[in-house]
Amino acid sequence: MNIRQIIVCISTLCCAWSQTQVDLKTQAKSNVDFSQAMLTKPVRAGAVLPATCTAAEMFFKTNASAGQNLFACVATDTWALLSGIPDAASLLPPLAGNAGKLLTTDGTDVTWSAVPPGSVTIQNGAAIVGTRPAMEFIAGTGLISAISDTGSEIRVQHTVDTSVIETVQSHQSGTPLLCAAETGSSSAYLCSLNPALTGYTRGMRLHWVPDVSGAGGVTTLNVDLLGAKRVMLAGGEADPSAADIQAGVMYDLWYDGTEFRFVSPDGLLTESVATPRPTCEAGISGRISYSHGGPGVKDELSVCSKDQADAYGWRILY
Repeated sequence: MNIRQIIVCISTLCCAWSQTQVDLKTQAKSNVDFSQAMLTKPVRAGAVLPATCTAAEMFFKTNASAGQNLFACVATDTWALLSGIPDAASLLPPLAGNAGKLLTTDGTDVTWSAVPPGSVTIQNGAAIVGTRPAMEFIAGTGLISAISDTGSEIRVQHTVDTSVIETVQSHQSGTPLLCAAETGSSSAYLCSLNPALTGYTRGMRLHWVPDVSGAGGVTTLNVDLLGAKRVMLAGGEADPSAADIQAGVMYDLWYDGTEFRFVSPDGLLTESVATPRPTCEAGISGRISYSHGGPGVKDELSVCSKDQADAYGWRILY
């Protein structure tokens, strides 16, 4: 073998050696130790997950947050994060192309939904009520709503309906309970409230100022033509006497569900020439009468009561 043949042989061996490749799948021992390797990259890497994959493939997402970048192909073309907590963006439907939309859910899935043009989202406290293109304001009982468009904003103003809710001013004026007297007889009275009463209710009160003194005996009061109701003394058992109802005097009445009664206990009867005290009987037993004596004559104070014979009469106390 000459020198040329030796050189060719050596060159051939070197080339063969440099082109030799090791297939770890078929040539490695059962255990492969990479601990001494200078560099290892066991998975593919990139900024976007491949569109296709087969089960058991792995991929390192280079632009994901630490702990959220290692993915495995769990089924054909389906990647899943292997560890860490998914970031918010990974839980949402795709963001691209959904600017200005609302994230909605049907209780199972979430999706982006377009907001209808001109819609407004209403929130009550921390809870969203809904999003609609129209909103209606309905004033509740006792409220009046004034709504206007200034050109730059919608203004909504709520005020109190004074025909339903009493104000300090109306209470001070005495108007709400004042039943204004109307022409009537001395036993059948008429009066009206402002605003007009819509129906009698048990427990209601009114301030009644009769325009005619009472005749005594059965007396009725008809408020806003709702029907005549009998007027009784506070106990509800006796009719008022002529001295109990005086023109121009305010009386506090309440309705017991059947008839009107004086609120104050049966009080002092003041006797005069125009209104003599009534006959003492069971219905006014216990009433006290005062009579002014005039010059040189003493005043008289009497009480209506019965004696042992059950006879009623005025007994002079002074």
